[in-house]
Amino acid sequence: MKLRPYQEKVKARMIEALSKGKRRLLTVMPTGAGKTITFCEIIQGTQAKGKTCFVFVHRKELVEQTQEKLGYFGLKAGVVAGGYEPNYELPIQIISVASWSRRKEFLKEPDIIVIDEAHRVAARTWAAIAKHYKDKYQLLFTATPERLDGQGLASYCDEMILGPSVQTLVTMGSLSTYEAYSVPSKIDFKNLKTAGGDYTRQSVVKEIKRGQAYGDVIQHYGEHLDGKQALLFAPSVELSTEMAQKFSDVGYSAAHLDGETPRAEREATMALFRAKKLQIICNVDLFAEGLDVPGVAGVMLLRPTMSLTLYLQQIGRALRPDEGKEKAIILDFVGNVMRHGPPCMERHWNLAGRGERKKAEAANISGERGAPFRMCPHCFAAQRIYEKFCKYCGKAFNLLAMKLKELKGQLVSVDSEAWKAHSKEQKNSVNVQKWKCKTLEEMRELGAHLGYKSGWADIQWKLRMAKIRERQERATYEREEPYEGCPEAEFVTDPRGG
Repeated sequence: MKLRPYQEKVKARMIEALSKGKRRLLTVMPTGAGKTITFCEIIQGTQAKGKTCFVFVHRKELVEQTQEKLGYFGLKAGVVAGGYEPNYELPIQIISVASWSRRKEFLKEPDIIVIDEAHRVAARTWAAIAKHYKDKYQLLFTATPERLDGQGLASYCDEMILGPSVQTLVTMGSLSTYEAYSVPSKIDFKNLKTAGGDYTRQSVVKEIKRGQAYGDVIQHYGEHLDGKQALLFAPSVELSTEMAQKFSDVGYSAAHLDGETPRAEREATMALFRAKKLQIICNVDLFAEGLDVPGVAGVMLLRPTMSLTLYLQQIGRALRPDEGKEKAIILDFVGNVMRHGPPCMERHWNLAGRGERKKAEAANISGERGAPFRMCPHCFAAQRIYEKFCKYCGKAFNLLAMKLKELKGQLVSVDSEAWKAHSKEQKNSVNVQKWKCKTLEEMRELGAHLGYKSGWADIQWKLRMAKIRERQERATYEREEPYEGCPEAEFVTDPRGG
């Protein structure tokens, strides 16, 4: 099997880094870019040299897919995972992370280990594997090189190899074009609790039931995906099962799957889906990683998340191209697209983690390249802000009154430029609201309303007081010792500050 040109480039950069003495490489390629094919081709090259290679995965679906992709290169691997008969003599082993600690004494020493979905490498069992084989060559692969807590992966690798961006792959035709739609969320985010870097499942389910945050999901599916294959990501088994039943009640073929679904039932459901005899699978965290089904036409996001990794993995399920597939559809009912940005947004991945990435992305937003987008109030399509007429419906814009806004209960199209414009407007709005707060208590109420953590208001108030004191001191100094030929300084509170 022959690699695509961009996969060859990634492979060449990896070989170059290894030749320079780097032993732990983190390779970043978007979902659908062919990470598995790339590392399988590298494994093929090691076999001519008699090397032993271990591939670590964490789900049954990934075991099967890795077996399949190795088969494309004529390679056979032993499998160390529940439900498989092991063959420890083969030089290539696909190892379940959960099975490794119980079977490691039966395994030979590898020359190279490959870790798939490497954003998990900081978790206890994964970290134990990396530490155990610290003297071996380690090839880590992921689409999202960032831990849930925002920390980077610098302590687990020596160098990052960046593959092409989502936008590049879409332009090349290696990923599908897409349309992303977002409905104003009915969730009151100040009622959501956090743990481990994300919203707790219990608080999300409670808030969704209170506000009935999903609106008419079936109606929007019918408008944008009618009858096409789609995945629905729900926050709980109860809600996933409920949505599958609602789709079935109106005539769509739908099923629910989760981690506790019996293996035989899961395999039968997936067989129907791959054969295009099932339209919708509602699931709970089951297909965020490891599903390779090009026929997925769209995804429905019903679980709010603070995790960029989880968000990108979910929407990536729909971006794989397929014969006859014009575009992917992303239907977001919980504000994830506006929180994290659309799929093609430029991501400044680095080994340092979320903090450095957000600084770089914020600079990209403030240093806007090209005109931002706005939404047509008639058909809700996005286009450049300088357009006088909508390119889709032909209606004229009111150039003075036109602003990016959310329309209650209506999905609106979102792309990278529109998201940047929204982010800038939102940031300016928060700054103005901060300066309207006259007391610490009002600042705390604002923070709760915006869904910020409890310490945000106290920090902002301290910064406000420090800035006021600084200006007062400067004004006093300038009144006592004015510069020659200059009028006395006047203290003015700037509403854009803070």
